[in-house]
Amino acid sequence: GWVNLSGYPSACPAGQFVTQVGDSLTCAAVGDVNVTGPWNSTDGKVYLNDSSYLVGIGTRNPLTKLHVVANDTENFTTTNVLTLDHIIANPANSTGGIGVGILFRVTDNASDVGSNIINISLINATLSGPINGSSTLGFYTRNNSGVLKPALFINSTRVGIGTVAPSVALDVVGN
Repeated sequence: GWVNLSGYPSACPAGQFVTQVGDSLTCAAVGDVNVTGPWNSTDGKVYLNDSSYLVGIGTRNPLTKLHVVANDTENFTTTNVLTLDHIIANPANSTGGIGVGILFRVTDNASDVGSNIINISLINATLSGPINGSSTLGFYTRNNSGVLKPALFINSTRVGIGTVAPSVALDVVGN
């Protein structure tokens, strides 16, 4: 049904937006969002309160903690379902080495629950040169000392196993 809204602002200050509170509208800052249900908001960050919930993007029936479905009619191309951007304030000063990655972490099974989260693997994409340079894609795994070491590295048209700087088409370092 319809709700008769009253007491609404004619405009909100910069950095605020109009939101409904009960039967009226008010201005609120991003950190003041009033979320309900399993969601919470603190300091402009919205998050799920209950770890038992599943979140779906493009699906009403998520099967995992985060389930993304790209449902389209393109049956002859690859569809990007995740985009990672690393934006820097002054790209003119970039000298290469900027990149983005996906870090995999778990609780160390020798520790109390949640007390010692360790890095176990990393996938990292890096721009090698400052302007329109080549890029690298690195896959890192944890060694027995607990350090993430390069396991597989793709640098332009070269692949390195055990090295971050393959010098030939397939460069294998180690046993």
